[in-house]
Amino acid sequence: MANVLNIHSNSALLDRLRDEVEAIIVADQVEGLKKSKAYHRAAEKAADAMHQALALKYIAFCFFHKRELDKALSFGNSAKEVAHQNGLPGIVQSMLSFTGMVLRHLGRIEESIQILTEAVSYPGDSPEVLAGSYNNLAVIYDTKEEFDKALKFYKKALQHMEDKASPNYPFILGNIGRCLLSLKDYNESKIMLDESLLLSQKCNNTIAESRSHQYLGLYHFELKEFAHCRSHLEEALRLVNKAGHIIDKLRISFHLSHVYEHTDQIAQAEELIKESLEVCKELQPIHKELVIKRALDFYQNQGKPIIALGHAKDLLEIVGAREIDKRERRISELQMQFESKEKDREIETLQRERNHQEALLAQARLTEEANIKLEKANEELRQFTYAVSHDLKEPIRQVKNYAQIALMPIKDKLSPKEATMVQFVLDGSHRAHQMIDDLYSFATVGEGEQQKEEISLLKLAQDSVVDLADKIKASGAEIILKVLPTVSGHESMLRQLFLNLISNALKFAHPDRKLRITIDTDADGAVVIADNGQGIPVEAQNKIFSLFQQVDRQKEGSGIGLALCAKIMQKHNGQIAVTSNGHSGTSFRLIFS
Repeated sequence: MANVLNIHSNSALLDRLRDEVEAIIVADQVEGLKKSKAYHRAAEKAADAMHQALALKYIAFCFFHKRELDKALSFGNSAKEVAHQNGLPGIVQSMLSFTGMVLRHLGRIEESIQILTEAVSYPGDSPEVLAGSYNNLAVIYDTKEEFDKALKFYKKALQHMEDKASPNYPFILGNIGRCLLSLKDYNESKIMLDESLLLSQKCNNTIAESRSHQYLGLYHFELKEFAHCRSHLEEALRLVNKAGHIIDKLRISFHLSHVYEHTDQIAQAEELIKESLEVCKELQPIHKELVIKRALDFYQNQGKPIIALGHAKDLLEIVGAREIDKRERRISELQMQFESKEKDREIETLQRERNHQEALLAQARLTEEANIKLEKANEELRQFTYAVSHDLKEPIRQVKNYAQIALMPIKDKLSPKEATMVQFVLDGSHRAHQMIDDLYSFATVGEGEQQKEEISLLKLAQDSVVDLADKIKASGAEIILKVLPTVSGHESMLRQLFLNLISNALKFAHPDRKLRITIDTDADGAVVIADNGQGIPVEAQNKIFSLFQQVDRQKEGSGIGLALCAKIMQKHNGQIAVTSNGHSGTSFRLIFS
């Protein structure tokens, strides 16, 4: 009897503590955090898993609104783990949605998409959680300017909002209106934004009302109705100052400073920018980046290159730190994969030594295992190739973009020698970017190809000519297609083969004669692509099918195209050969088995 009374007493206490937290948590996160921690201690003492999970959820919520995102993520994951271990699917789904949102705010976008996708498919039963998860997915694609995807997820979020009186309903409605604005659907956007404003005022939702005014400001800015735009944005700023929502204040200030600058209210614009720079000092880099970019643009436009360069340096530090963090995470992943592979190799060696004297059946088994491991290794190599390609391209793009930003305010003051040096940087960045793309094509040629099929090379050549029509027209070249065989092969690879060889001929046209390209079959059944262009020097012909070998370094290209052609022919158990006297044309001979 005493146990029953204790359980009842504990349950009543925990329910009361939960109600106290829920009553204060939105309005006062500092006090809410204290009460949430007390609630968690009581739940732990009572060994009540549901109340433990809820208390951890509320602690995570408080840290999120205090902008301590790492702590919010940590407590959110703890709440999810407790709920998962104790069979509480509703709380698990809620925390998946919450951690996905926190990861989005931390700028860890791919992880956020993965967690939010898990949240919408998890067997929970809360329409509000589903709506929030879909809304966060939509915001991610909205930020990436993939507006069609964003609109789809915003509408899914709205479908799961059961109650129009919910404070979240005008938020989602406003997001749909802004997304439609980005898609230039002005009429439908205005309808949605007006309804969002009306509903937010009706339910006394200050933040939703400020966002509706903000988006209506953007609508009028798009239509160049600057007086209406300024009125809405100033009202949005007044409301958000009243609510104390820092991130929304920065976004509104960003847009309002644009309007002030556009209407020659330069002092007001600069005051807002300086205030935003001060506010964002304690925020996450993802929020600082927006404000610093705005300051950089403003001071460039106002002809203040020294101040602009200072902000460019701050921006580079943020971008650089993000890239370093990304690369460190990738290095850690690759290191774990490498250690795993080393262990696999040790096990494989021991197996071979132990089974050396086994019969043919055992040998066949080992061969089969080796094939499986080879396929796994190839898959890892493909993933590594993609990761290296992606991770290398981003820093190169940053170098090029920020070199251009830094150059803009001072380019007219550079000496010819300095201008040439800067141009070398820009040209080198472009070539490196192209080389990485070409290397990735070379490394992954043939991936995903199904079984071979019968391919008409004549039709393939005709399609290639159509694809290159603009370049052919620009060069004034004449293309002559004759009888070509049908071969067994992979269409996409053979198409790339013809495109590369025809493009190569176009690139090396002779300046003194009209280019003529003939594609025919010789007496031995080989396909011959011949031109009357510049030709290839005899001494270069034995190495043109190797990587990074270019006949003329002045021509555009990475020296990978002909190496790719050779690899495609190898995939078809064939050969490619070249013939040229070095000055009056070139013939490439494709010998299919």
